[in-house]
Amino acid sequence: MPATLRLALGLALGLLLAAPAAQAQQTPQGVLKKANGEVEKLVKKKAPKGSPAEKKLRDQVKAIVGDLIDYDELAQQTMSRHWGAMTAAQKAEFTKVFRDLIERNYAKQISGNVDYKIDYKTEKVSGDKAQVRTIIHAKRKGRMADTIVDYKMLLKNGAWKVYDIITDEDEYSSLVVNYRSEFNKIWNKDGFAGVMNKMRKKLKEIED
Repeated sequence: MPATLRLALGLALGLLLAAPAAQAQQTPQGVLKKANGEVEKLVKKKAPKGSPAEKKLRDQVKAIVGDLIDYDELAQQTMSRHWGAMTAAQKAEFTKVFRDLIERNYAKQISGNVDYKIDYKTEKVSGDKAQVRTIIHAKRKGRMADTIVDYKMLLKNGAWKVYDIITDEDEYSSLVVNYRSEFNKIWNKDGFAGVMNKMRKKLKEIED
């Protein structure tokens, strides 16, 4: 996944903070807006690299991401046509490791990016599905750059959950589509075991 996409998605994921009880009374866009103030405070905190304070900060970001992403939906859409061939145990294993990978990846990404501004644009709701468009103004390589970020969301148990994030970088960059393409190539060559080995290797690289 390109570094620019990781940055945009990392910032996007970092904006997702709202208590489940509050979500049920808000629109999808309202959930994202309410989140922004709390997340800004979080990502602007400074902590020495490798310190307990840095670990605590990253754990908080992971908790935020974990609260709003629908990992079951994300996992199923990512594995797409392979999902039906997987056993229940394989689905559970994949979802758990995939969740760890996403949480750790974006906790690392967002912790180093604090110079940004978000504009909320449109919200489209159709039944239990919604798409919210935002524009992230973030500093990259010393210059401010704009990235369109669309959140695809589902309403489950009274709470809006994110299951895909799309940016306009490289014409079209989707969290689901990018991972699906990568995992599909691995599956076609090495099957389920190959996909799991790849994810665990990435987890180790993030930790290192």
